[in-house]
Amino acid sequence: DSTYDHANGQMQQAAAEADNGDGGAGICPKCMVLPIKAGAEALDRTDDLAQAWLYAGDVGADVIVSTTADLGYSTFMNQAVNKLWRDGVVMVESSNDFNSTDHQGGMFHPHVLPGNGLVSNAAGTNTVPGGFSNVITTTYRARSSYPEWGTHNMFVGATVGGTTSESTPTIGGVMGLLLAYGKEAGLADGPLSGQEAIQVVRDT
Repeated sequence: DSTYDHANGQMQQAAAEADNGDGGAGICPKCMVLPIKAGAEALDRTDDLAQAWLYAGDVGADVIVSTTADLGYSTFMNQAVNKLWRDGVVMVESSNDFNSTDHQGGMFHPHVLPGNGLVSNAAGTNTVPGGFSNVITTTYRARSSYPEWGTHNMFVGATVGGTTSESTPTIGGVMGLLLAYGKEAGLADGPLSGQEAIQVVRDT
């Protein structure tokens, strides 16, 4: 979208190609990106989102990165999440940027990793007022003042501004990088499944 580059920036964050003289590298610079429009970004009806996710799984996505705000929850979306989980797809979805327990899909659905972030903080204790970060990172314990909080928050991504829009593609890119490495490594039992990739990241 030439007038609203939200999705473009997220795709670059997750998988921008390295060493091509055009900006920086993404988290997984050799990953392939397949943009799928689920609705008027970033507000999506739950059934439209479920169809988009199922389509991604059907065409072979290993990781779904979805920076969306669900307009409700449905049985259909829950069934889609469970099917994709059984198929070994890693799903990463935004939480929200309201610093609350008003959960979006990333914090709501089982098996979906929420996009939550940490920010750099020179003092090492509190985030800078307004949610922005200090220039120098001295700790990874400064929780961003943007995203949601709750027990479902398994991973956090270190980002510049701490928004879920930065954190979601960062976490998705890490999962893509690990799964890609698992395919190249020639593991005796075959490539890692999505569930195994999540366990590896959690254990390390």
